[in-house]
Amino acid sequence: MKKISKSLARSFSLTRRLGTKVQMAGKTMYLPNRKVPRVVQKLTLAQIAAIPKDRYSVKVIGPIEPSQVTSATQNHCMLLSSHRANRVRLRYHARLSRTTSLNASKVQTKREKLSAQTDSTKEYTAIIELLSQVRQQVDCIYIDNRKLRRNQKDAPPEDSGIFFPPIDECKLSDCIRQIINQFFGSGDKGRIYGRIIKLVEFCLLMFCYFTRIKILKNKALKPFSDYLAAKVFTDESKFTARTFNNYANDPGFEKVKEGFTNPEKLKINFNHHPEPTGTLQDVFHEIGWNFHHSPYFCELRKQKKNINDFQI
Repeated sequence: MKKISKSLARSFSLTRRLGTKVQMAGKTMYLPNRKVPRVVQKLTLAQIAAIPKDRYSVKVIGPIEPSQVTSATQNHCMLLSSHRANRVRLRYHARLSRTTSLNASKVQTKREKLSAQTDSTKEYTAIIELLSQVRQQVDCIYIDNRKLRRNQKDAPPEDSGIFFPPIDECKLSDCIRQIINQFFGSGDKGRIYGRIIKLVEFCLLMFCYFTRIKILKNKALKPFSDYLAAKVFTDESKFTARTFNNYANDPGFEKVKEGFTNPEKLKINFNHHPEPTGTLQDVFHEIGWNFHHSPYFCELRKQKKNINDFQI
């Protein structure tokens, strides 16, 4: 037990030491960074409310009583001291969580109510994570669930036949969803390079990118929209082939397609992020950059290199 306690104490101390030290609500605290994406510490309600929720996820476990703990390390050691004490604390924290709704999204709205119940010096154990890290974890779970649903079907999904080999349409659909989730979340509008873009517009620009890099065997728009509806947005109402085709028939898109699909007319290096021009080209470039650097496209480049090395 002592070994476990010491290990946990060292881990806790290291997390705090390597976090980014900041001043919030008049006190020192630590925020996560790329090297330390998760930080556990004791904070007042004022400090918790001051954490930028657009960059960090905050989960509040419960209050720390001064009589129970004198330091963060001692607190963790006490939590490991007995199974019975653990059960009592867990029930207490669960009851407190239900009555006060102490979580990342509600800390701000409940602050006044909680302040009436406790003084401003009371500290709460808070777990702070980089929001990008949390989103990445959620995204991985989402993609794993997509694969699981496909594997549970009696027959594998049929290929649409619109892509050249060796494109795996299921892997590509997962790749597309990861990038869509990154820009749009669960909505149908997102911000790409400072510009508000509709999901259907993203899909049209993606079609231009796929045409440009020559992975589309069938360059007609309808088969592509059918592929998206069947493989990418399966059983989802936020994308319809009708909406896609209505936007595709707009005369403005024809001009965009003509420019973006021809590498000779428009030179773009997708190895790098775009240098801002203030035009739709920035959005197209950024979409291409994300696909170019996605795990699946890295896999495709390895396959391409292997094929080029064949001596046949």
